[in-house]
Order: sequence, then structure tokens, then C-alpha cells
Amino acid sequence: CVSSCVSTPVVKPGHCPNAESLTVFDTVCLDACSQDSACPQTHKCCRHDCGATCQEAQGLRTVPGLPDIPSNITVMERRRGRVVSIHWLGQEAPRLFYLLEQRQHVGHRFSQDRLGPWMPSHRSSRPSATLKGALKPGRWYEFRVAAVDANGTRGFSEPSQPFTLSIGKFHESGPKGTAVLVTARQNVKQCPKPPGPPEDLTVQSRPSGNGTYRGLLKWKHPRNSDLPVQKYKVFWSRRFQEKAAASVLVNKQFVPRDVTQIVLNNLQAHSLYFLQVQALAQFGRDRLKGEKAATFLDTASMAIVILSRSNPNP
Repeated sequence: CVSSCVSTPVVKPGHCPNAESLTVFDTVCLDACSQDSACPQTHKCCRHDCGATCQEAQGLRTVPGLPDIPSNITVMERRRGRVVSIHWLGQEAPRLFYLLEQRQHVGHRFSQDRLGPWMPSHRSSRPSATLKGALKPGRWYEFRVAAVDANGTRGFSEPSQPFTLSIGKFHESGPKGTAVLVTARQNVKQCPKPPGPPEDLTVQSRPSGNGTYRGLLKWKHPRNSDLPVQKYKVFWSRRFQEKAAASVLVNKQFVPRDVTQIVLNNLQAHSLYFLQVQALAQFGRDRLKGEKAATFLDTASMAIVILSRSNPNP
């Protein structure tokens, strides 16, 4: 049944734009589609002199039988927890559902140019949605809604007003359904939480051939982080075996956010190394330092293993 539905040609409502209104990029010599179902959202597969491309359908607002485009989106934060209620003007009818999308960016201030792509957020049969734990502090959000039924859709609404979660603050309903920001505690600094500790910290080592060792330290990204990790900070310190509490030297190195391993060269034999990895995030001028993950590397035990292998007991 699913294969049949997917393979069945679908004619979306609306019509293709006039060829005279298409740009050079719209009329590229390429068969990018063969039917409307190959095009996203309200786009139709439109043929032109040099091929076929997906174009935004025209005349959707006058096509009979389609649900109206939702309007008047309001976003309100509840007093406790990261729970957000979203409402819009729309009807309730059998086999009618709403698709909610969101886009976002990180930062203190809202910037239209920094917003990412639209992403699906929620599906509802009612003109409202409740998002629990789906939004994070330190980010700005916009929402839009499309009403869809068996006949199709007229497309998405205009974006909502920019919205960001507050810490120590809450929203109340204002005139005409607008959201009014009310300060709950003036002394609470609005700031997202630092990243969690890196996960699954492991280390392997082997001799380098010159009396020293080379260690490979690996980890995984933190499980929880309000903001994207900007980079990692790696610490390693050498300690004498007979004085395990006394560090000889602490080394530090930054690692890019998309790298989750580091090679530690020139590790000394018969030494205990204390290794730590910390995730860092940036929020405006504030650097958020996460909790460190730690492990030990004992090159003395490695030396004993290597010696026993090279000089086995008779």
C-alpha cells in the first residue's frame, strides 16, 4: 500500500508560473523532476524549453477546497520548566492536521540572517501545540504553520515573532494575545547551561621507539548541551609513581569541535598521567566551561607488559 501511494503520480493544486517570469537558474537545462510529488512542499514540477524544475505553485489562495493558511501565531512560555505553548488561528475538521516548523540560531540578540533552515517540529490535529523540553536557552526561534488535508495545502503561514527562552522570567498574556515578558527575579542572569562532560573517555598507548610513549585519547560529544560545543580543551599532567599526588607539568591543548581525539606524544616511561577533556561553548562574550571528564594512563604498567613479552621466562 505504501509503495503504491508513493509511486502514484500526484498533481498538486495550483499552476506553474509563466515561463517569462522564470529566472536563468529556474530554466536550467536539467530534468530535476518528473512529477509534482518529487518537489518539496507546495512546489510543482514545471516544464520549460530546456527541462523540468520544481517551482513554487501559483494561485493557491484562490484554489477552492483547500484549508486556509493559519494566522496569528503566538508563542508563550510557561512559568516552570522548558515548556512552550504555541497557538494559532485555524479550524478543526476531520482529516485536517497542522504541520509546525521551526528555525533557530544561537546568540544574545536576534538576527534574521543567522537563522538556519526550517525543520519539522510538531504535528497536531488542533490549532495548538505544546513543546516540552524541545527548546534550549541561548537560542532564538521562529515558527510557522501549514494546514493540510486530503486536497493539499495552501502553504505555510508567515513566521511568528522571534522567541527565546528565559531563565528566571516568564510570559503572561497581553493585549490581543501578544506575549508580555514579566521579570520574575531581576538578579537571575539569563544564560544557558555549560555543556556536559564528554562521554566515553578512553586512552590507548604504545612505545614510540625512542624510550617514550604515544597516547591516543578519544571521547564522544557531551550528551547534554544547551549550545553547540565551540571547541574542546585537553589537559594532561605527569606524576611520579612514588609521589602520585604531585604533578610535574600540566599541558593544555585546544581541539576543534568536530574532532574527538588527540595524539599525545613524548609520554615518559614509568609515569602516571592524569588526562582530562573539557567542552567549551560561547554565548556572546561569555565562555561556558563544561564539567571535565577524566581518566588515567600508567606507562609503568605498559613498560612491564612490554618487558615481559620481550624477555619471557624460560
